[in-house]
Amino acid sequence: MKYLVPFSFRRLFLIFVGMWSAVLAQSEGGRVASDMFTANDRPRLVVPKVALGVQLDGVLNEEAWQHASIAENFSEYFPNEKAKPPIGVQAMLMHDGKNLYVAFKITDDPSKIRASLRNRDEIWQDDYAGLVLDTYGNQQWGYFLAANPLGVQGDERLLVNSSSESAFNVEYQTAGKITESGYQIEMRIPFTSLRFPDSDNLVFRGNFWVSHPRASQNSYSWVGLSRNNSCIMCQYGYFEGLKGIRNVTQRLEVMPALIGSNGATRQDALDPNSTFVRTPLALKSFDPSINLKYNLTSSATAELTVNPDFSQIESDQTQIDVNTNSALFFPERRPFFQEGADLYNTFTRQMYSRSINKPLTAAKFTGRFGQTSLGYIGAVDEASPLILPFEDGSTTLSDVGRSASNILRVRQTLKGGSHVGTLLTDRRLLDGGHGSTLGIDALIRLSATDQIEVQAIGSNSVEPEVGSVYNVLGTFANGKHTAKFDGERFSGSLLYLSHERSSRTWYWDADFWATSPTFRADNGFVQSNDRKRIGVRAGRNVFPKNKWVVQYSPYIMTGYDWNYNRQRKDEYFFMGLNSQWKGQTKISVGALVHSKENFRQVEFESMQRLSLEIDSNFSQKMGFGFSVQYGEMIARRQLRMGVGTNIGLEFEFKPIDRLTIEPEVNYSQLGDKITKANFFEGYIVRTRATYQFTRALSARMIWEYDDFNAMMRYEPLLTYQISPFSVFYVGASLGNKKADIQLFPEMGYYPINQNVFFKFQYLFKI
Repeated sequence: MKYLVPFSFRRLFLIFVGMWSAVLAQSEGGRVASDMFTANDRPRLVVPKVALGVQLDGVLNEEAWQHASIAENFSEYFPNEKAKPPIGVQAMLMHDGKNLYVAFKITDDPSKIRASLRNRDEIWQDDYAGLVLDTYGNQQWGYFLAANPLGVQGDERLLVNSSSESAFNVEYQTAGKITESGYQIEMRIPFTSLRFPDSDNLVFRGNFWVSHPRASQNSYSWVGLSRNNSCIMCQYGYFEGLKGIRNVTQRLEVMPALIGSNGATRQDALDPNSTFVRTPLALKSFDPSINLKYNLTSSATAELTVNPDFSQIESDQTQIDVNTNSALFFPERRPFFQEGADLYNTFTRQMYSRSINKPLTAAKFTGRFGQTSLGYIGAVDEASPLILPFEDGSTTLSDVGRSASNILRVRQTLKGGSHVGTLLTDRRLLDGGHGSTLGIDALIRLSATDQIEVQAIGSNSVEPEVGSVYNVLGTFANGKHTAKFDGERFSGSLLYLSHERSSRTWYWDADFWATSPTFRADNGFVQSNDRKRIGVRAGRNVFPKNKWVVQYSPYIMTGYDWNYNRQRKDEYFFMGLNSQWKGQTKISVGALVHSKENFRQVEFESMQRLSLEIDSNFSQKMGFGFSVQYGEMIARRQLRMGVGTNIGLEFEFKPIDRLTIEPEVNYSQLGDKITKANFFEGYIVRTRATYQFTRALSARMIWEYDDFNAMMRYEPLLTYQISPFSVFYVGASLGNKKADIQLFPEMGYYPINQNVFFKFQYLFKI
C-alpha cells in the first residue's frame, strides 16, 4: 500500500488551537432542560407484595398488575439532560415473596421500534428497557436486567466507575410484545438470583432505564440524573417495602457438565506431508465436570468446581501482534469468575483471572457483611501462563507448569460511594518458585465531581530453577538479575495516584505511576515495569443547539515517562476531538503532535500521527465502524523509525429479522521511514454470521483468515440455551494453513487441526 500524502502537523496544531478558542467561547457546556418540566430527584417507590400469579407473555392484563406500584415522570438523560421524553414511559414493580416482577409500557410509533431476535446480550442496538438494582445500597456495583420488545434478555454488572461487565449473567425470565401503541415488557426476577443484605425489611437503591435509538441514542431514566455528579449510583432512587424475603435463598445449586470431543492435529504444522494424528473416539473423549454453589445466606456464597471446562465456545478474536512488545489482554468470559468479580477490580490489574488457565479444581467464597465485602479464590492449575514485565515490554510464557493460586480480597465501603480495600495474591509453582503481591487501594470522593484514587502494592518473587528452558534473555534492575529462571529472589513495588474530575462541562484525569524494576504480579496483568509516569487528560463537553451535531468534546493528553535511573522513556502531547452526530454516529479525530520515546536504549525523536474513527448505527438493518491511523511509528522488532498505516473496518448487516452478518477486516502496514522498505504488511479478515431460529435455538458460523500467518479457520456452532447456565452446544473448529509456495508449489491450503465437540450443562437448584 502506498503511503498517504503527508499532512502539515503545524497546520493541524493551529486548527486545534482555533477549535479550542471556539469551545472556550461557548457558554453552554451541557444542555439542560429549561422548560417547566421537573425531573424526579432520588424518588421512592413502595414495592407491594401480591398473592396473585403473573403469566409472562408481554400482555399486562393480569389482576396482579392492578396492585403494582407505578413509576412515572421519566426524564431524558441523553442528549437533553432532565428534559421530558418525546415518548410515553411507565414502569411497574411488585413482588410475591419469591420473585420481583417488573413491567414496562412504552408509548411510541410501532413502525419505528428497533427489535431483533438475537442471542442473549446482543440487544444493545435495539430499543430496550431494564431495571437497575443496587441491592446493598453502597454505590459499589449494581445489576442491570433488561429486555428488548421481543423479550430477548441483556444483563450487565454496573461498576462504581460507570463501566459495565457484559459477560455477567443472571437467571431471570422475560417476555415482550410490540403493540399498536408501542411495546410492553414483563420480567420475573427470582430473589434467589440476586445477592442482598440479610434483613427483614430491605431497601434497594435503583432506577428504571429505557433506551430509544432513533436520530440519537436517546436514553430515559426514572431518576433525574445529573452529569454534574460523576457517581451515577449515588443518584438512584429507593425501592422500599421489601419484606418477607430474608430467607428466600436457594441453598444448593448443582451444575454438572459433560464435554465430548474428537479431533486430529498435524504433527508438523509447517509440513503438509507430515502425519495427521487423529484422536480415536473413546470413553476418555468424554470429560465430565461439576460445579457446586452453596448459598450460605442471601449475601454469602461458597463455590467449588472440579475438572471444569474453562474452554471457550467462541475463540478469542485474533489480534495483530507483529509489532507488539507487550502481552495481549483478553476479556474474561468464564461463568465461574463472574460471581463477585467486581470485588477484584482495582485501579491496576493486580488480579487477572485468566492467569488461572486450566484448573483441576477451584474454590471461591464471596460474602458481603454490612459495609464489608470479602472474596477468596483458590485454584490448582495444570497449565499456568506467566507474564514477565520488563522496562520495554513483557514476555508471555504460555505454560510454566502446575501451580496453586490463592487470592484474598477485603473491601470496606465508606460514605458517599468511597471505599478502601486490600488485595492479596499468591501463586506457587509446584516445581518451585512463587510470586505474591499485597496491596491497599482507596477511592475517596471529594465532591459530586471530584475523586482521589490511590493504590500501593508490594510484590515478592522467587524464580523457579529451570535454567534457560524458557529462553528468556537479558537482565533487569541495572543488571542485578537475569531474565531467565535461575532461582533468584527479589521484591518490588507499584504506586498509583490519581485525581479525577467529571462534570457536565469539564473533565480531567491527572495520574502518577511508579512501577519498580523488580515488580511482578504472577496472578495479575502487568505489561512493563521500571517506569515512572505523569500523565494528564483534560477536555470539555459541549452540547450545541445544532440539528446535526449532538455533542462534541475536544481534549488534550500529555505525559512524561522516565525509568528508575532517571532516564527519559517517553514524552508526548496529543490533541483530539470526540463528537456525536445525528444518525447515531460518532466521529473521533486525533493527532499525536509530539512524541519522543527511548525504546531499548534507542532514541526516537518527535513522532507524529493522525487518527480517525467513525462508528454509526444509522439504520436498524446496517451499522458500520471505521478507523484509520497514519504516521510515524517505531518498528519495535527492527528498532527503526517507520511510517505506517493501521485500518479497521467492520459492518453489521441484518437483512432479515433473524439473521445477522458481521464482517470485519483489520489491516496493518509499516515501512522504513528512510528506505521505504516494508517491515511488515498484512490483514486479518473475520466474518461472524448468526441465525436465530427461536430465542433459545441459534446457529453461528465464524470464518477467519489471518494473512500474517497464512491461517484460515472455520467455527460452526449450534446452540440451545434454556437459561444462561443451562445450555447445549455442538460445534467444530477447523484450522487450515496455506503451504509455503516455494517448498510445496502445488499444495494450497491443508488442514492442521480439526476438532468436533459437544457440551451439555444444566443448572439444578435444590
